[in-house]
Amino acid sequence: GARDYLVPSRIHKGKFYALPQAPQQYKQLLMVGGLDRYFQIAPCFRDEDPRADRHSGAFYQIDVECSFITQEDFWELVEPYFVEVVNSLTSKKLKSTKFPRIPYAEAVDKYGSDKPDLRFDMFLTDLTDEFKASEMKVFKDVESVKAIFVEKKLSKSEIETLDKDIKLEGAKGLSWFTIENEMLNGPIEKFFSKELKKRISSKFENNGYDLTQNGTILVIGDTYKKSCALVGWLRNKMGSELGLKDKNVLAFAWIIDFPMFEWDEKNNKWDFGHNPFSMPQGGIDTLRNEDPSKILAQQYDLACNGYEIASGSIRNFHPETFIEAFKIVGYSEEETRKKFGHMISAFEYGAPPHGGFATGFDRLMMLLFDEENIREVYAFPKTNAQELMTGAPREVDKADLDLLGIEIKKETK
Repeated sequence: GARDYLVPSRIHKGKFYALPQAPQQYKQLLMVGGLDRYFQIAPCFRDEDPRADRHSGAFYQIDVECSFITQEDFWELVEPYFVEVVNSLTSKKLKSTKFPRIPYAEAVDKYGSDKPDLRFDMFLTDLTDEFKASEMKVFKDVESVKAIFVEKKLSKSEIETLDKDIKLEGAKGLSWFTIENEMLNGPIEKFFSKELKKRISSKFENNGYDLTQNGTILVIGDTYKKSCALVGWLRNKMGSELGLKDKNVLAFAWIIDFPMFEWDEKNNKWDFGHNPFSMPQGGIDTLRNEDPSKILAQQYDLACNGYEIASGSIRNFHPETFIEAFKIVGYSEEETRKKFGHMISAFEYGAPPHGGFATGFDRLMMLLFDEENIREVYAFPKTNAQELMTGAPREVDKADLDLLGIEIKKETK
């Protein structure tokens, strides 16, 4: 996740404030205190790398929290708001005023993304069994093989460019077939029996593709997670290049049933998959008895046209369940109470069931007004975490540092 922006205290030397990444903990405490509804346009500060849809430093979010509410209640409450915003501010069309609800696992398996662009149909197809049964040795030991069908016969130069680009995304390489007169052709065709080629064709036909039309099958083999993500990247790129993304259409969808935990390969431990304050589905019994990889959270994101527009959850408001969830990611009860004691103490007095979400205001404006970079909706955007007009961040006088009890340690090369 993002790092905190730390602000040194002049009065309490050696101690620091952390600028809020979100009002998460405070708005939950408001629910415990008896305020059953909360709304704020909130500034958020996150030290994270910028990208096209993420501004560095600060942004604003439309922040909401409610007591005595379920996921379904919340979705029904929020959807009309987005419909009204779109209809009032733009001439764009909504693909549906009733937003579909797609489980996270289905979104990743079918679209290669947890924020899929639903303006066009181009579904991922699993070819693991067919490629493992082929004579291509490079695919014998891969965990997963995913593919998409592109309704255009790509040229050799177009495929070479795709191969080069996807290697920059982390792929080992791109395999492909061309389809012509219902026949699979290409450099790897010779490794597949007639029966295997028939099975491959049938899988795409079952996904609704007409193989009497010329086209190209693009294939990636890797771990399941990487093959889905990489083919999802191809899907998104092909959608743009083939003109399948109608700029006048907004396709919203709720992505639900996120994994509560994910395995951290680098540190060899479990970590939270998304929001650590989400209520696990099944509560404390699930945390104590279920494999962490199978535990789902009452977590939901709102995706639109390939962007995450909002994120929220039903909160974990039971003290024991809260402590148990953090225990799975390596915190002792003592460590959890030290870090979140104010929340746990409040929950121990009795907390109402509550949940909420936050919408990135800046990103929503970027989407509604067809900007490809979020910097375009800022009056004074930052570049590489720098505010170029004033020159911030910049060095400060030694006297100011002394007042704060800070000494700059020079970086050694």
